[in-house]
Amino acid sequence: GKVLEPLIALRDSTELTGAGKGLAFQLAETLGVLPRTGVAAFVKNIDQGERAKLRRLGVRFGEHYIYMPALIKPAPSAMKLRLWRIALRVETPLSIPAAGLSSVPADPAMPEGYYLISGYAVCGPRAIRIDMFERLLVQLRQKNAAGPFPLTAQLWSPVGCGVNDFEAVMRALDYAPTDHGEIAKADGAAPEIAVTAGPDLEDAAASEDEAEEQLLMALEDTAPPEPDISQEENLE
Repeated sequence: GKVLEPLIALRDSTELTGAGKGLAFQLAETLGVLPRTGVAAFVKNIDQGERAKLRRLGVRFGEHYIYMPALIKPAPSAMKLRLWRIALRVETPLSIPAAGLSSVPADPAMPEGYYLISGYAVCGPRAIRIDMFERLLVQLRQKNAAGPFPLTAQLWSPVGCGVNDFEAVMRALDYAPTDHGEIAKADGAAPEIAVTAGPDLEDAAASEDEAEEQLLMALEDTAPPEPDISQEENLE
């Protein structure tokens, strides 16, 4: 009750109604993180009033995940991992990634669901902390809106990995070099990257930073409707 207090407060909230209350229930069932793909149609039925209530209760609507930042901190993540192991009868000793890491190498030997319950999203060779992952998505969309852009340390440093892993992360997000895959030259020139495909942004990742929150709400208001084709079909 103490360690997971934000989740319990969300579950027991009396101000939520309808679809907002339904989403709160689903978040409580999954210990504070939901892949957006599984609830996309349901989320569209949540009006702005209910979303505002959910945000006040600590819920963030990301491009790929709906999550509670308070529950990806070390103590809640460790508690969630214990509960998850008990529920699924996972006997292998497991611990969350070390505190303070924005990402870790994704280990394919880990049980399915381990990284998500620990607060990390697997993207290519890295498991990236969900809040940093969603912030990265917003930064990439901002840059790509102006056309191809260079890879710089300002992009990969917050993710906590080197340029080689970050290029693989970009490819996993459907970004690709515009110069046929050439790497950065020794003189410091960086390859330009352009997006080739990706889901439309309906409700980008909200941030604790007020300025970023306003940007994300603006992106949501101007997002085009989702196309009626699969991501695989949309790839160039």
